[in-house]
Amino acid sequence: MRKTVRIVLHLAVFAVSALFLIQVLRKAGIDNIREALGRCNWWYLPPAFLATTGRFLSWNLKWQILNRAFFPIRFFRLFPILMAGAFTNTVVPGTRAGGGLVRAYFLSRSSGQPFPLCYGGVLLDGAFNMAAFVLLTLCALPFVASSTSLLTPTTSVPTGLLALTVVLFVGLLALIHRRKRKETGIAPLITFLHHLLP
Repeated sequence: MRKTVRIVLHLAVFAVSALFLIQVLRKAGIDNIREALGRCNWWYLPPAFLATTGRFLSWNLKWQILNRAFFPIRFFRLFPILMAGAFTNTVVPGTRAGGGLVRAYFLSRSSGQPFPLCYGGVLLDGAFNMAAFVLLTLCALPFVASSTSLLTPTTSVPTGLLALTVVLFVGLLALIHRRKRKETGIAPLITFLHHLLP
């Protein structure tokens, strides 16, 4: 009985997704899509496919390594859970809306661990993504400064706020690192996030 309900639920989700896709194609216009595809350079498709695949595989490996601190889970058992979260973030309106909750839900069902613990693993994964984003932002700041001159009054408000946010965030990490002198590298960030988790 439970298996039948699961199959019906999967079919319903597939039907709703197909309905959304048909509506998008109707709104965009089949002729417009055909014309856009005709202008594409198909030589870029294989490297784009490989780059996207590599991104998700490396992301899954990172998430698997982070989860080992809580419970071990196989790589290819974790990968569909990651893709379910990515799919939810793609189809649900909003910025990354609901994908983390979906990942935590399926991870809890697959591993048998409590949902808060699984959601903590998702948040930890997100913290590492933020750390990478901050590092890339710091690397980009010299180029932004050379092109917009951050110190002049003509600097745009978003650029100034971005620079201030990065400086404050790095200062916070430095204070955490000073408090936890025995930890090195990214460990202070993990400790800080661990104190926030339930």
